Order: sequence, then C-alpha cells, then structure tokens
Amino acid sequence: MEKKSSIQSTKKLQALKNEDKKYPFRNEDLWALQHLNLDPKEKKMAWDKFIKDLYKTFHWAFSGKIKIINYDLEKMKKRILKKTKGFKTISLDPCVQGDYNLYISRVFLPGGKKDVGIMGRPGFGSIEQQLRQIPPRNYIVMEDDIFSGGTIVRILEIFKSNGINVLEILTGIQVGKPTSVNIPISSLEKYSSDEVIDLNDPRDFLAGSFGGGLVIQYPDGLVRAPYVLPFVDTHARSSIPKEKVLEFSKKIWELNIAFWQNFPHIEVNDGEKYFAKMLAKIGYSGKEKIIDVCKDMLRLLNFPDEPPKTKTEKGIIFIDLNDTLIDNDNKLTLSVDKLKTVILKAQEKSWGIGLCSDSPEEPLKNWAQDHGIDGPVIFENGQSVSQEKLDTDNIKKIIEAWAKDNEVEILPEALAPEFGGKILGSGVAIGLGRNFSVSIFCQKNNLPDLLLSEKLGSYLKDKLKNISVDISPEYGFIGIHSSDYRQMKGKALRAIGWALYRENKACWMLGNSISDATQAPALCGFGAVANASDLAKNMADIIAKGSFTEGVIELIENIIG
Repeated sequence: MEKKSSIQSTKKLQALKNEDKKYPFRNEDLWALQHLNLDPKEKKMAWDKFIKDLYKTFHWAFSGKIKIINYDLEKMKKRILKKTKGFKTISLDPCVQGDYNLYISRVFLPGGKKDVGIMGRPGFGSIEQQLRQIPPRNYIVMEDDIFSGGTIVRILEIFKSNGINVLEILTGIQVGKPTSVNIPISSLEKYSSDEVIDLNDPRDFLAGSFGGGLVIQYPDGLVRAPYVLPFVDTHARSSIPKEKVLEFSKKIWELNIAFWQNFPHIEVNDGEKYFAKMLAKIGYSGKEKIIDVCKDMLRLLNFPDEPPKTKTEKGIIFIDLNDTLIDNDNKLTLSVDKLKTVILKAQEKSWGIGLCSDSPEEPLKNWAQDHGIDGPVIFENGQSVSQEKLDTDNIKKIIEAWAKDNEVEILPEALAPEFGGKILGSGVAIGLGRNFSVSIFCQKNNLPDLLLSEKLGSYLKDKLKNISVDISPEYGFIGIHSSDYRQMKGKALRAIGWALYRENKACWMLGNSISDATQAPALCGFGAVANASDLAKNMADIIAKGSFTEGVIELIENIIG
C-alpha cells in the first residue's frame, strides 16, 4: 500500500508539473491605453481581442499545459484601497495611487538579460529625488506583485536608509514566500513557487501602450521595449521556452499588427514616449504609423537559419574591418602584437573572434589569419549568409558601357587597398574576388576621384532601380548589393545570433556605422568605437573611449570581462 501511495503521489506531482502550472496576468484594460485620444468603446473592443489572442499565444508557447489566470485591475484596486483605508500608504504600483507614489522599476541592459538595479521609472526623477517628497513615518507599501522578493528587499533597504518605516507590504499577487523579507506581507492572491511559471502584465506585449515594455538602459538614457525579439529575450523575462522564443515573438508582432489595424492613423509619437525613444535608436523619426513599425519588426525576424561557424562556450565577437579595426590609411593604430594578445585572451575565456565586413572572402580570410583571428568570417556585407546573388556579369557590362560612352578608362581589376591592392592611373577599376556584390574604385592620378565616383554612382542608382548602390566619394568607392547595404550585415548577424542564442551563447558586433548595428539587441549586441558616427553610437549597447584598434580592444575586454 505504501508503495502504491508513493507512485500515486509521484504521478500527482508530475501532473502538477506538466499540466497545472499557472501563469497569472493582471489585465490593465483601458489603463494601458489612457494616452490615446480614441473612442473608449473602440479601444475596449481592440484591447479585449488583443488579450484573448495574447493568452492563446501563451497557451501555444507552453503546448497548452498552463492555466492562464486573468486578474482585473479595477477589481484589484478596489480590494487594495479597502484594505489600506485609514493608513498612510506608499505605492510602488504605477496603476494604483497611494498617499505617496514612488515610480521605480528594475532596469536591464539591452537585450533584457542582465538586471542593472532599481531606478526611477522613465520620465520620473531619481529614487533619491522622489524620496525627498515622502516624509519619514509609518506606512503600508503597496506593490503590484512579488515573485522572488529580490526587488522588494532592495526597496526596503532604500526606505530604511531614508527613515521610512514599513508596517506591512500589501501586494496584488504573491508567488512563493521571500525568506529575506522580515516585514509582514499581505496578498490579495497567493501561489506557491512550484505552481506558477511566471507572471506578467499584458501591456508589456503591446507596442506603444502606456508605461508598457521593459525598461532598458542605454549609454544615453532609459527606453522601453516590448517583451519580445528583437528587443528583449522573452525566455529571460517571460519564461517562454527557448526553442519557441523566435516564433512566439513573431506571433506577438502579428497580434500588434491586428491591434493597430483598428487605429491605423496612430503614429509612434502618439504612443508610449520611451518606446518612441527606443525606435529612434534604430532610425525611426516618430512620425511613422505604429502599425507599419510592427510590420517592420516582423520582417526583422525573418532571416535564414544560419548555424554558428565556430565552436565556443561563450559566443562570438565579430569585428568590422574598415574604419573600425583599421584606420583611414588601412592600418592598425596599435601594434599587431597588442591585437593578438587580446584575441588570445578572449579565446582563453572561450570566446570566438571573427570578422564581418564588406570585403570579399579570400583576402578577408587571409587578413584574419595574418592577425591571429581564427573565428568565422562574414564577407560581402553578409550576403554570404543570405545568399542573395547579383547578376554581377551584367552589372560589369553596364559599367564598361558607361565608361566607354564617357571616355573613362577601365583599369585592371584589383584588390582593395587594405589588402595591399595597387590601383594605378585614372579611371574605373572593378574589385576582385566578389561573388555576391560588385565593388568599384574611381581614381584620378592614383588618388580617389570624388567627382567620378559621384557621377558613376548617380548613373548606377538610376539604372539599377531595385539594387542598393552605396557611394563613398571620399574613398572613390562604390558598392553594389542585392538589397540595402545598411541592412545586410544585420540580417546575417541576427541569423547567427539566433543560432548562438539557442545554444545559450552570445553574439556581438563591433563597428563604426549604422550598417554594423543589428537592430536586435536580444540576439546580437553592438559595440561602437569612439570614431563611430553619431547614428551608430546612438544604437550602441556600449561605446568605447578609444578609436579604431584601441577602441576595438577596449570593447573586447569589456565584453569578455
């Protein structure tokens, strides 16, 4: 009998583990849409549909083996205010007003994996500034939820150091029993830690919702972003199974598109201010329609399934070559020995070091080998990953015909100067060794010809309507690619970043321009050297103090620790 009872208990426990796990949500309803000047009935209908489909998506993510619990915000507020009647209160819950309100949040680094502490919420002052408005005395503290208790412990320490005495903590939803909290906790809803997967707020999955999204710290301040790729690791923040994170994120963006189809005129600047700041980092002006941004995000998550090219325990750090690792004179700004030393240090710490450049494959691989880089090489701006080929023979014929008509000499095909190529004379030279793109060097008396590159580049832009033509007159250089050259590296790195993510590894790109940024901090981080463009720095997770080689070494050391 004892043995049978033990077996039954084990089966019961297994059933709880696999079938009866709970996932509570606090449904903020129209509170999350208060900033939108829209008809309340229309907002309500759109929100209810979003919530219904959001919960279905979570069911899908956990293969139907969870129970979604929906708590109504307004009902919870009434219960909270009834319990606190007659007491002075401090609210940490942005949805519930107390006698005093402390607007604080956990803050994360880009990608949403690393917590950097508790700070004032975006748009409010620092914690110290807010605390000056709260007189020292006895209070009940109102919190929306407690999971591990780590956040509330840190907050209680701040209160104690400022003379604020907490009599009790009243929380909406409590999971587990934080052993490190010595103050009584009263909860409207309480669960054991083994019966709940996670808990969340629905607004955090709707782009542009009021106060919605994870709070993320960039070098220039705080932003907000929905709890999905490309911005946030949904496994880390919402416990979505890792293998389903990409597809889950796509489904959430589809729900966003369906929601904003009801309000197609709403612009980014009409929505959450700090989500608009996040989008500004990747090139949006704020005048775009939110529905169009959601469609763009869905497109960003469509990339080839690309396995990582090297076996590492920690991940891969890719480096751009021109104007990042080498300067305008095609030289390292520190000795090759110093570069090799930091590369060896990274390798000893189980990181791979690779190159990601517009340059062709063979010379780029040779350069890497000569400088101690034995990791993967992404060449021709990432087209080697996407396999988007051009009709290069036809493009060369177009260039030759133009040169003949304009009495411009066609020079012998040549390697780029950074690989020791010598382009002598005046005229146009086609770059050697490319399979997916075309490079053109325009020269006059052995020097870059600004006027010639602008003239030929303008002609090619007009002639090659659906092809990306990148003109760099200061270098006498023209690059021709199958699609927008500013996006191709990002697409390749997102693919590799996703492959590494599934293996619990990291991906980084170090560069100097917006074409080096991946627009997906949850899949591939971006470090900018000091000589990077302002646009690139604005998109960077970390910015070096040094330029060129010095900056690269500084960034590598920062990443590997």
